[in-house]
Amino acid sequence: MTGPVFNLHIPFSRPYCACYLYTSIKHLLLTLCLLLNQPLIAATQYCDNTIAPTRAGAGLGRLDQVELDTATGANVEFTSKRAYLDWRIYEVPSLSYALGANLDYTIMDFNGITPMTNGHLHNWRVPVSGNVINAGSEVHYTVTPAISVSSNALRNTDLLDKEALQLNLGLIYKKRGQQTLTWIIGALADHRFGDYGLYPVAGICWRPAQDWAVQLAMPDISVRKIMSGGISLKFYLAPEGNQWHVFSKDEQRNSDLSYKAIVSSISAQWSITPAAVLNLEFVKHTRREFSLVLDDNSLLNAGAASSTGVMLGAEVLF
Repeated sequence: MTGPVFNLHIPFSRPYCACYLYTSIKHLLLTLCLLLNQPLIAATQYCDNTIAPTRAGAGLGRLDQVELDTATGANVEFTSKRAYLDWRIYEVPSLSYALGANLDYTIMDFNGITPMTNGHLHNWRVPVSGNVINAGSEVHYTVTPAISVSSNALRNTDLLDKEALQLNLGLIYKKRGQQTLTWIIGALADHRFGDYGLYPVAGICWRPAQDWAVQLAMPDISVRKIMSGGISLKFYLAPEGNQWHVFSKDEQRNSDLSYKAIVSSISAQWSITPAAVLNLEFVKHTRREFSLVLDDNSLLNAGAASSTGVMLGAEVLF
């Protein structure tokens, strides 16, 4: 398959040059994302191997319909499709880095209210990550440009402007302490709490036994038990959220839609072979908050009742 060809001829006018460069980068990112047109199961992990092997995975999930905290008796239901590709580009004992391409497709089905947008939301990400290891310490970094929009903005790329772009960042330092403990400190910048923000990460990785892995780190906590037959069980508690730049059906109006919640999960993972993995995940979203513009241009900030759901996923390692 022949890929797109970019013939760059940039005049010397500085304003024109900047505008042309921005437009070229926008379309290049979109092209990279469209290469992944398929339906991720991910909880932020600092203790596991932070540079993943070359792999591809996909998942499908649903959250039950629950009421919004409004006087109208409105409710909301979630459906999500997730996919990812990770390429481990380079690896030696002290240095490794990888490139990925991820997609989250979320459908927020509102009843009892009429949002300005249709509720079909896309988040495309191209993470670049790396590890530097030296004498019992490790530095892990991630730089993730992203496009976060409603579905009609992907059909009409002229709608993709700087409001649709995101840049998620992460820097984590790990230092081995006692034989079973590793200390973690760092910072992340993303939309997991709804609005874009920088927040600290701190905690420990604890291996009380060979078949147990415990991550006691804020804001992400997880416990994993490795069992026989290639099966492992996992519990995690973490924030989850995002902000999307969305457009009305006639593409004449735009606004931001944001969501945040605390997610708890119990999952079972089965390694059928060393290269094939299945995952069954039971999740619960609590402390849910929505912010969106309605069709009459009024702003709605509302919470919602807790909601449970199931996600099925599969992964192939190369």
